[in-house]
Amino acid sequence: MKSQLIKHNSKIKTIIFDFDGTICDSLDFAIFEISKVTHKVKIDLTRQEIKDMVENESFTALFKKFKVHKFMLIFMIWKLQKALGKKVTTFDLFPGIKTMLHELFRDHELHILTANSKSNVEKFLKKHELKKYFTKITSRANPFDKSHAIKTHLKKNKLKQSQTVYIGDELSDLKACNKINQKIISVTWGFNKIKLIETGNPKYIAKTPQQIVELIQYM
Repeated sequence: MKSQLIKHNSKIKTIIFDFDGTICDSLDFAIFEISKVTHKVKIDLTRQEIKDMVENESFTALFKKFKVHKFMLIFMIWKLQKALGKKVTTFDLFPGIKTMLHELFRDHELHILTANSKSNVEKFLKKHELKKYFTKITSRANPFDKSHAIKTHLKKNKLKQSQTVYIGDELSDLKACNKINQKIISVTWGFNKIKLIETGNPKYIAKTPQQIVELIQYM
């Protein structure tokens, strides 16, 4: 349904998107790959149990509960990104994303900041004819705390923090942005469910891509 809100001149000039769970629907594949690794390290969980933990408690909670070593986490992330690279062009775009990007692109500069690899992101964007919308892709951010990566991205690209908003789907995104006082819109269609995101006291929540457009008009 079309928004009935009266449009205002937004102060936001740059929008930084997370990739997995925000633009790319990769949750089920990520769970499948994680389950293969967890099985090898004797973590006895079904795929559905892993998915439930990720959606309701976060990746961090999963790894802390089973005391996964830091080096094993690095290995898991590497394995996941390698597997994603082979399948990323088969993943779906969340409904409404393309229309949202088209609308936002007219008046804003769009970036991606992700823990995924730049190569994986570019393959996906090319497949879905989205590459033209993005000015900058920054990859290899710490998936458990993106605060440093966001600050570095702002500084490197000479972006004013007050004129920038981050779009992410996980509680960790919200915590990272709150840590550095960065505006963020949390979306509810990604890796974490809304009940988990709400524990971080988000100021802005979008339940559909169109709501991102509406919220930015008032920021």
